[in-house]
This record gives sequence, C-alpha cells and structure tokens, in this order.
Amino acid sequence: MNKFYVILFFLLFSYVSKSQTLLSSEELDMEYIYTTMDEANKEPEKVIVLDLLNSGLPVLPDDISKFKNIQRLRLLDNGFVSLPSTIGDLPLLQELYLDKNELTSLPHEIGNLKNLKILSVNDNYLDSLPEEISNLKNLQYLYLSGNQLTELPGFVFKCRNLIVIDVSHNNIQSLPNEMGFCANLTEFRASTNFITNIPATIGSLENLNLLYLQFNQIDKIPSQIQNAKSLEVVSLANNNITEIPEEMGYLTNLQELELQNNNISIIPESFKKLHNLTYIDLSGTNSFSEEEVKKIEKMLTNVYISFPLE
Repeated sequence: MNKFYVILFFLLFSYVSKSQTLLSSEELDMEYIYTTMDEANKEPEKVIVLDLLNSGLPVLPDDISKFKNIQRLRLLDNGFVSLPSTIGDLPLLQELYLDKNELTSLPHEIGNLKNLKILSVNDNYLDSLPEEISNLKNLQYLYLSGNQLTELPGFVFKCRNLIVIDVSHNNIQSLPNEMGFCANLTEFRASTNFITNIPATIGSLENLNLLYLQFNQIDKIPSQIQNAKSLEVVSLANNNITEIPEEMGYLTNLQELELQNNNISIIPESFKKLHNLTYIDLSGTNSFSEEEVKKIEKMLTNVYISFPLE
C-alpha cells in the first residue's frame, strides 16, 4: 500500500511540476492541442495549448482565465472586436496569437502577462497600443502588421528583450529615438507606412541584421547607421532619399541593399569596402550619369547591380 501512495505522489508531483514549468517552443509543439472550448472546459487545468482558429466564437469568454496553465493561445480569424480583461490572468502564457480579427484596441491588462514572449496581432484595426505593453519584459517577438497605428510609441522599446518588430502596413509617421534601447533587436520591419525619419539612435542597434523601410517617405539616412555593424539586408526602396551617406560604406556585413525608386545620383566611394555585398538595386532611378554608372560598375565588380542603363 505504501508503494501505491509513493507512485501516486510521484505522478501527482510530476503533473503539478509540469503545469508550473515554462516549456520551450519545441516542447509546446509536442503538447496536445485543444481545438474547442467545449473540449478545453472539461479539463481546464490540463490545457497548455489552445488553438481556436476560425472557431466561430462571437466573443472570447471572460472565464478564459480558468486556463491557468495555458502557455500557447491561438485565437486567429474569429472576428473578435475586443478581448476581456481576464486575458491578463494567464500567468504562464508565453505565446498569444490574435491575427485576423477586428480588434481596435488591446486591454490594459495585457501588461500582466509577465512571461509573454510572442505577441502577434497582425491584420486587425488597432489605432493605438496600451502603455502597459511596456511591462512585458520577456517579450521577444512583436507583430503588428496590417493595422491602423499612427505611431510606434517609445514605450514599446522598454521591452528590452525584443528581437523582432513588425509594424509594416500601418499609418506610422515617425520612428521614436527610443528604438535604440533594444540592443537585442535583430529584425525591424516598418515598410508601407508614412515614415519620414530614421532616428540617429539606430546606430545603437549593434545586433540588427534586417532593416525593412521600403515604401515610406524617408528623405535622409543618418550617418550613425554605420554603427549598426551587423546589418546584412537593408531595404529603403520607394522613399524620397536624395543622398547616400559615406558612412553606409562601413557596413561591412551588408549583403543586400535596395535603393530603387529614390532620387539618388551618386553612390559613395566608400561602397568599395562592402566586400560582402552581393546585390544592390538602383532601378527606377534615372538620375545617374553615364560616368556615374561606369564608376559604380567598376567599384562593385562582384555585385549584381540592377539599374536602368540609358
């Protein structure tokens, strides 16, 4: 009998321990996926992954907070116009996917999700973000593409562990100086907005690999970009840029550079130092003289160059 109780205790301890442990993304992939609220409601304490993709739910119920052990929550494509404040009562939640709904705002309580690593709210109608989002100190991936944001608030960059930010296809007009605070940032996407500036603090992003700012209204590249030494891919296509700073030639890890459809007439001599560059797009720019074209071709002999030759 004592042996029976020992085994029972071990099994119970193992379950409790697992339910309170943060699992890796790979471990979450191996967990059982609950796909309906009816199924999940039968054993709420066991729910770790809940996927309600296109479930037909008119609203997310307030008692979502009963799933205390949930770590991955997918609520894509349901037509939700709002979220209950109880979304903030999920202490172990690491991944929250809200794409393709009709959300116009996020509840302030979302800032209570201290273990959240991924927040994806693509293709909604957000026009602002709650300041409490700055409390998400473990947030690594922030996806906000396809909304109606008019600004990217500086407080977002208090989430110092951010690795990827995507705010493409919004109505953002400027980028804040605070973006330089995110030293771990490797990928920043803000294409198809109305952005007019690149803050000088971009030079503080020493781990930034990918920078996508195409289809904006940027007219100047700050010289401080030279300090973003890890940049490998930069897209500044379809802006209002008239001059490329000499300092861009110091981005020795740069491999791909898109500058098409700007008003550039000269490429700096420093570009000859870009030994890792394999592709540069200068098409859609008719400002290059024949002499400049020859200079570029001579300077970038091992680079595929796309630009109109007239």
